[in-house]
Amino acid sequence: YLYMVDSFGGVYPSDVEEIYNLVKSKTSVKIGFHGHNNLELGLINTLTAIDCGVDIVDSTITGMGRGAGNLKTELLLTSLYAKGELNFDYNVLSKVVDLFDVLKSDYQWGTNLPYMVSGANSLPQKNVMEWVGKRFYSFNSIIRALDNTSRGMEDNINLEYFSPKIKSKEVLIVGGGPSALQSSHAIKEFLKKKNEVVVIHVSSRNVKAYDEISNKQIHCLGGNEGYRLEKIFMNLKEDNRMAILPPYPRMMGTYIPKFFKDKSYQLNSISFVKACTESVTSLAIQTALDLGANEIYFVGYDGYKDNITQNQIELFNENEAIFSKLKEKNISFVSLTKSEYTELPASSIYSMI
Repeated sequence: YLYMVDSFGGVYPSDVEEIYNLVKSKTSVKIGFHGHNNLELGLINTLTAIDCGVDIVDSTITGMGRGAGNLKTELLLTSLYAKGELNFDYNVLSKVVDLFDVLKSDYQWGTNLPYMVSGANSLPQKNVMEWVGKRFYSFNSIIRALDNTSRGMEDNINLEYFSPKIKSKEVLIVGGGPSALQSSHAIKEFLKKKNEVVVIHVSSRNVKAYDEISNKQIHCLGGNEGYRLEKIFMNLKEDNRMAILPPYPRMMGTYIPKFFKDKSYQLNSISFVKACTESVTSLAIQTALDLGANEIYFVGYDGYKDNITQNQIELFNENEAIFSKLKEKNISFVSLTKSEYTELPASSIYSMI
């Protein structure tokens, strides 16, 4: 067999017909067709291939397959049945489909907007599959990255490097865990006593709790944080805030809220760790190191205990690896709120006030 494989899920019926005729004019071997369903064209492309005269076509129950998945077998069979080209037992098919529906709810194959964009632009699905699986990448971020790739661009914005004129020996990194909110009163008392401490937010989840502090605040715009901050704050005019982004070029492209347009900088590099450089925690720690910090406090890094998802396990392990690398630096760091991370030394915020 010679197989025509629509790996990117981006061909149209006219492409199938053209390629089939070209291949058939060059060889007498049997021809097969395997289509992906990024653009929901798996059925029409396969029917076109059948009409052209291919000898074998592929499909899977409920479209099971990597990324956007494949043509649904039950859809192909139903279509061919309606055309009077085959007969089968719908009761048997229904039982099989029910079994695969359970798997689909767990593994979530099938097309979505990013897969559609990758298919329409004939881009590989591998990166999209990884990005969709990451909880901090929004569809906007993924589509911006795909758009940059299709245009041959590394990134859409190149910023001024972060080069702080005033250093800070102490930095507080605020994560997205509940403890940063639950202990916010004590944390703000601590910050009131230590006005020189720079606060770095890795997540927008708890930023409103620290809206009125006078300490300098830095927002890490990794993943989808730019969009999230824009939803939380209609406008930010405080002079004590700025935004930090990962080094250029950024894989997901760049989005900066309007209120940070003139107060956003990018790191020159993330050098304290070789892996996990896309992590917003790595971004925050490198920012602290660039500030000259020799004491880093963490709050809101609770970790996870019960009913942990696969994404949470990956994030937990990633943060553990980052904290382990941070131990190699000649600085002190500690969590001031409860934490499940074994590589993150723990203390109490109440011992600091």
